[in-house]
Amino acid sequence: MAATVSYNALVTELERELTITVSTYEDPIKFKRKLSQAKHRMAIDGKLIFSVLSTPVEDGKVINTISVALAPKRSTVALISMDKKAGL
Repeated sequence: MAATVSYNALVTELERELTITVSTYEDPIKFKRKLSQAKHRMAIDGKLIFSVLSTPVEDGKVINTISVALAPKRSTVALISMDKKAGL
Protein backbone atom coordinates (compact mmCIF):
# COMPACT_ATOMS: atom_id res chain seq x y z
CA MET A 1 0.00 0.00 0.00
CA ALA A 2 1.38 3.38 -0.99
CA ALA A 3 0.85 6.72 0.69
CA THR A 4 1.77 10.26 -0.24
CA VAL A 5 3.34 12.27 2.58
CA SER A 6 4.61 15.85 2.53
CA TYR A 7 8.21 16.61 3.38
CA ASN A 8 7.00 18.93 6.16
CA ALA A 9 5.14 16.01 7.75
CA LEU A 10 8.28 13.87 7.52
CA VAL A 11 10.36 16.59 9.20
CA THR A 12 7.76 16.97 11.97
CA GLU A 13 7.86 13.20 12.59
CA LEU A 14 11.66 13.26 12.49
CA GLU A 15 11.78 16.04 15.07
CA ARG A 16 9.47 14.05 17.36
CA GLU A 17 11.07 10.58 16.91
CA LEU A 18 14.68 11.56 15.96
CA THR A 19 14.81 8.72 13.38
CA ILE A 20 12.54 7.71 10.49
CA THR A 21 12.72 5.11 7.71
CA VAL A 22 11.00 5.62 4.35
CA SER A 23 10.74 3.34 1.29
CA THR A 24 10.35 5.19 -2.00
CA TYR A 25 10.98 5.01 -5.73
CA GLU A 26 12.32 8.58 -5.59
CA ASP A 27 15.99 9.26 -6.25
CA PRO A 28 17.82 9.32 -2.85
CA ILE A 29 19.76 12.49 -3.72
CA LYS A 30 16.53 14.33 -4.59
CA PHE A 31 14.87 13.01 -1.40
CA LYS A 32 17.80 14.19 0.76
CA ARG A 33 17.74 17.66 -0.80
CA LYS A 34 13.97 18.09 -0.41
CA LEU A 35 13.97 16.84 3.20
CA SER A 36 16.90 19.10 4.08
CA GLN A 37 15.15 22.10 2.50
CA ALA A 38 11.95 21.37 4.47
CA LYS A 39 13.97 21.13 7.71
CA HIS A 40 15.57 24.52 7.05
CA ARG A 41 12.22 26.12 6.11
CA MET A 42 10.78 24.89 9.43
CA ALA A 43 13.85 26.26 11.30
CA ILE A 44 14.73 22.92 12.93
CA ASP A 45 18.21 22.74 14.41
CA GLY A 46 20.40 19.69 13.99
CA LYS A 47 22.18 17.68 11.34
CA LEU A 48 20.51 15.08 9.13
CA ILE A 49 22.31 11.74 8.81
CA PHE A 50 21.19 9.51 5.92
CA SER A 51 21.55 5.81 5.14
CA VAL A 52 20.26 4.33 1.86
CA LEU A 53 19.58 0.71 0.90
CA SER A 54 18.60 0.22 -2.77
CA THR A 55 16.68 -2.91 -3.80
CA PRO A 56 16.05 -3.64 -7.51
CA VAL A 57 12.51 -4.75 -8.41
CA GLU A 58 10.71 -5.62 -11.66
CA ASP A 59 10.81 -3.39 -14.76
CA GLY A 60 14.19 -1.91 -13.82
CA LYS A 61 12.77 0.07 -10.91
CA VAL A 62 14.60 0.44 -7.61
CA ILE A 63 13.04 0.77 -4.17
CA ASN A 64 15.18 2.97 -1.95
CA THR A 65 14.86 2.41 1.79
CA ILE A 66 16.12 5.62 3.35
CA SER A 67 16.81 5.92 7.08
CA VAL A 68 17.23 9.42 8.46
CA ALA A 69 18.44 10.49 11.89
CA LEU A 70 18.35 13.99 13.33
CA ALA A 71 21.50 14.61 15.34
CA PRO A 72 21.13 17.47 17.81
CA LYS A 73 23.22 20.54 17.23
CA ARG A 74 26.15 20.70 19.60
CA SER A 75 25.59 23.16 22.38
CA THR A 76 28.12 25.20 24.26
CA VAL A 77 28.37 25.60 28.01
CA ALA A 78 29.65 28.66 29.82
CA LEU A 79 32.03 27.70 32.59
CA ILE A 80 31.96 29.52 35.92
CA SER A 81 35.23 31.01 37.03
CA MET A 82 36.76 29.42 40.12
CA ASP A 83 38.69 32.60 40.87
CA LYS A 84 38.25 33.69 44.51
CA LYS A 85 38.32 37.33 43.46
CA ALA A 86 35.31 36.71 41.22
CA GLY A 87 33.26 35.58 44.20
CA LEU A 88 33.67 31.82 44.14
